[in-house]
Amino acid sequence: MPSHVELRRSISSDCCPLVADPIQIQQVLMNLCTNAFQSIPEGEEGVVSVSVETVRLGADFVRECPSFQRGEYALITVRDTGCGMDAETGARAFDPFFTTKAIGEGTGLGLSVSQGIVARHDGYITVEGQPGGGTTVRVYLPSRHQEPDPSQPNLLRSPRGRSSVLVVDDDERVATLSKRILEHFGYSVSAVGSATEALERFRYHPESFDVVVADQKMPGTTGIELARELKRIRVDLAVVLVSGMGSSLNGERVAGGAVQVYLSKPFTADELGWAVIHALEKGPSDPGELSPGGEKWREYS
Repeated sequence: MPSHVELRRSISSDCCPLVADPIQIQQVLMNLCTNAFQSIPEGEEGVVSVSVETVRLGADFVRECPSFQRGEYALITVRDTGCGMDAETGARAFDPFFTTKAIGEGTGLGLSVSQGIVARHDGYITVEGQPGGGTTVRVYLPSRHQEPDPSQPNLLRSPRGRSSVLVVDDDERVATLSKRILEHFGYSVSAVGSATEALERFRYHPESFDVVVADQKMPGTTGIELARELKRIRVDLAVVLVSGMGSSLNGERVAGGAVQVYLSKPFTADELGWAVIHALEKGPSDPGELSPGGEKWREYS
């Protein structure tokens, strides 16, 4: 927190038990608290409050949120005294890459990533505010009174790695966020803004990177073309192709093993982490590894 913002915490001592990944919940809190203090103008004193308590959701709440189940939940509330938001901004708050911040001050992915994490914990997140009246974000996580079934896949396990990653994306916001996410998961990460810079760096140090995460649509070239050039230098290199082009990509276009994993935008932190792990596990002869029809890759997410 910057010096002009006071952090206030209120943590109930008798919160209900949860089955949750602490690293992912920490990421949610970091995202929400960062948004909160950035909404308070620099030099203007403000407060960010974080509280945790147990609540029981009944028929009224379930009526507004039909997908919700009645019962006991841990409620995490992050409230700030910042600039707030109007109705239009509130309606788009969870849209990927939507931000009211100036260029270089935010990616617009904090709430979107947080929403994805909360959803995978079978939870729910709400945001409300008014211009000049601050913003309140509430995260509801269901109580778990029983141990998880060991026969079921562990969807809450965080993707952890120790390899070296090169991120290539001409959108500085996406490149910076991807770098931060992968560093959070334990990777050593370098980020560049063009295919030319990536090729130059790779030619000088081809053994310095274990996997490349490349955007498909970049000025002057594509991620697939970059992947093919990199594979000519080092055939065993793992490549994750990231694209917002959706179904316009298919396995035929990346045949020959140029790309191990395709990941579509917008992606969550975990989806990026697992995509890198999956690419590293695949051999150079595995062609494509794309989801059918270009759908978002979900094998580990």
